[in-house]
Amino acid sequence: MNVAQIFESHPQAHGRVVNFFAHSIECSHTISPVGWSVFERNGSIVLCLRNVYTTRYRVDLNGRSIEGLSVMAAEAMLTPSLKADLEAWNCRIGTGLKNTGPGGSVEIVIPYADIAQFAKALERIRPAHEKYISNVLRPGTKNNWPQLYTPAITEYLRETTENPALPHPLYFKRDGLPPNTPRSLPPEPAESKMSIISQIKQYVQSRNYYFDSVQIASFYTALQTKGFVILSGISGTGKTKLAQLFAEMLPVPSAPDATQTEQVGTEPTANTLFISVRPDWRDSKSLLGFYNPLTGAYEWTPFLHFMQKAITDYETDKASVWFVILDEMNLARVEYYFADLLSVLESGRDENGYTREPLRLQIGKESAASEMPPAEIHLPPNLYFIGTVNIDETTHAFSAKVLDRAFSMEFIGVDFERYARVASQSIQARTTFSSGQSQELLNSFTRSGKFARIDKAEIASYIQNNPDQASLLQELNTALAPYSLHFGYRVFDELMMFLSNAEALRDELEPDTAFDRAVLMKILPKFHGSRGKLEQPLGMVLEWCAVPDRKAEASKSARANPSAMLQFGDWRFPETARRILRMFYALDGTGFASFG
Repeated sequence: MNVAQIFESHPQAHGRVVNFFAHSIECSHTISPVGWSVFERNGSIVLCLRNVYTTRYRVDLNGRSIEGLSVMAAEAMLTPSLKADLEAWNCRIGTGLKNTGPGGSVEIVIPYADIAQFAKALERIRPAHEKYISNVLRPGTKNNWPQLYTPAITEYLRETTENPALPHPLYFKRDGLPPNTPRSLPPEPAESKMSIISQIKQYVQSRNYYFDSVQIASFYTALQTKGFVILSGISGTGKTKLAQLFAEMLPVPSAPDATQTEQVGTEPTANTLFISVRPDWRDSKSLLGFYNPLTGAYEWTPFLHFMQKAITDYETDKASVWFVILDEMNLARVEYYFADLLSVLESGRDENGYTREPLRLQIGKESAASEMPPAEIHLPPNLYFIGTVNIDETTHAFSAKVLDRAFSMEFIGVDFERYARVASQSIQARTTFSSGQSQELLNSFTRSGKFARIDKAEIASYIQNNPDQASLLQELNTALAPYSLHFGYRVFDELMMFLSNAEALRDELEPDTAFDRAVLMKILPKFHGSRGKLEQPLGMVLEWCAVPDRKAEASKSARANPSAMLQFGDWRFPETARRILRMFYALDGTGFASFG
């Protein structure tokens, strides 16, 4: 959808909308010519001021979240009479944003349905909107995302609005681009300018695998947050390959048996241990080994050797990341063979990043004929676990203990048309990753060497800047409490940490999308049972997923036909809503549903 199509999708409101956008740009430019950016995103036109990156200020014509013009306004100017008028014109008044100047801000969504009311509301809120801009911007304030600026939007506004002299931002001119740039989207950024997720996606696609940007960003952020991720879904969707290819992109560890190459993607790396789980695993011996009293030797396992290498690597100046991939993780009961590791991983981290509690191995007296491992092993922070899961009659369901301690991603959607297109392109161009790119990815993924950990200080800072997110989780937890499906402080911390980490990936995981995926991965997996157990709590969560003023209506409409397409404008968290409707479909058919 091009710029003209986006604006003209609502022909009755079209002229007023483009003039309002043009006026907002003029106000912003007057205060700070480098403080604003306007761009197209997901079928919406977005104005970004300073570091207030938000798609709350948009024309959302493909119905992702709203069906109207969303405008930020200074809360101090929202007088009782103005508020009453807006409500009479069916406008929705929501919460604002942090750090938006004196008095704070509010979001006002003006529906397109009645053009007369739309015009009145737009004029009435204009002064409050101008005040919001002046509160946010100061002279010389710079925008943090100038690279997102889309010249085609400004050119379209210059041609169609009342002011043909609409300015371009100064950073746009300083980059040497002429003011009469053709009405086309800017070219794809060079490799050095591509986002981390775009680089990962390009590398994966060149290996003939396809995952969309949100999937990759969700996997990346979940692993970055927790260090233990479960990938479930139908067989053949590339779950294992996603884990292997991501590991392949990172620098080769500095273990004695590893060799550094200039480019990855041509040689297998030494930072991955692939373990095929067997159905007969009953305890931790399969992973941790055991002391054999008959031989006086300790029976080492590949995992134990691998863990020792990871510890040795972590003690170097340039520690890398080590991945343990547990293939078909639920062929045996995870809480049996993985119990010791689960407990240790949840013990927290000390100041050096090691787990506070160690793995305790049962060993005998040392013998000259055998090498004994340490009796206690504290896991290093550079050791990550990825489990792949196929759901069928040969596998075991995960217990709440396991699901509570991991992020669980589902891979169920397939797109053969796009997959075929990617496959044909990958034959012609096989991407490699330079050592510099690998190091950049490592620094980003580990947050400059912090590795995966739950940082209470970062969580507190995030909540202070985003109190609405904590309130949303409290609302959800309160709704689930009567059904004993609520969650504890650990899950809350992990969700907040995920959202905090996702802020660095706003191009792929905008705030609502990140929140949607986090709930989908951390809260819904524990829902399984009969109709009597799940019907009411699932209905509560479905309502919670809808936009505030459409909760009851949207939930009722979707519940009446769970297999129908969602009305996108009704849903704030559409992916969670879709998954709930799939569970309702199962309840209606069999009387039982589960996340897997």
